[in-house]
Amino acid sequence: MTDDLLKQGHKALANGEWEKARDILENALKESESAEVYEELAWANWWLNNTVAVFDLRAKAHNLFLRDHNNKGAVRTACWIGIDYIEIKGEYAVAGGWFKRAESLIEGLPDSWELCHYKIIKARWAFLVEKNNQLAFRYIDEALKISKSLKNIEGEMLAESLKGFILIVEGKVSEGMPFLDEATLLALTSESDVKITTITCCFLIDACERVRDYERATQWCNNVKELCKRWKFKAMFANCRMKYAGVLIWKGEWEEAEEELLSASSELKKIRPLQVNACTVRLADLRRRQGKLNEAEE
Repeated sequence: MTDDLLKQGHKALANGEWEKARDILENALKESESAEVYEELAWANWWLNNTVAVFDLRAKAHNLFLRDHNNKGAVRTACWIGIDYIEIKGEYAVAGGWFKRAESLIEGLPDSWELCHYKIIKARWAFLVEKNNQLAFRYIDEALKISKSLKNIEGEMLAESLKGFILIVEGKVSEGMPFLDEATLLALTSESDVKITTITCCFLIDACERVRDYERATQWCNNVKELCKRWKFKAMFANCRMKYAGVLIWKGEWEEAEEELLSASSELKKIRPLQVNACTVRLADLRRRQGKLNEAEE
């Protein structure tokens, strides 16, 4: 019975039916506790922006995977918990502990999505925290090799988008953009995991804003916004709108930029409060450009 409910819950998640998935998986827990049910239930709550439940459920899934000697599952949950601590709480020290936990468990595992994802996380950590781009590129290339050998589209998307983004930050725009374009194309046209799709798209939009590539940003943002509406992923939608607003400001489309920022800020206050300040800064810049200096200072 639990296995049937788990399959039903997984199907509901794949279809973007977050509330239905949550209800099914909660019923599955009443039948029997398992790491897999906790893991899927955590994702249902993640999509529904119930972050308190996400941390609790992921931790329970991790511990049960350890109990069952399922190192792949334990690595997978440790990686996502670490990411949550960065994205939701901004606690890099705690995130580093979870990534170290994943590293301890991954030794001896064969090539897999978990190993690929771990290497991409290590690459991002090397780039953001250690400021070591050479090390980041090494991890990315290792992840690309694994994902291509496994024909794993999610790993290829993530690795290419991160590589392109780092190259853009280094000023190598003509070298980096093709990686981002290809990764985003794969994200929007393949039957890939939607959460990986959203991460990939965020790299592209962020890169476009950094280099003021307005035309490219406009083309991709229109596609990404439609994707976010379809999947009802408000956190991703709000972040994209916030970054897209920056592009609109530079294009002089201030009224539309204001609408995007106010809407994104309202959503982020509920689901990603740590990211509201980024909206506030952009709104202040917009007010300055509009000549509303008192509002800008406030």
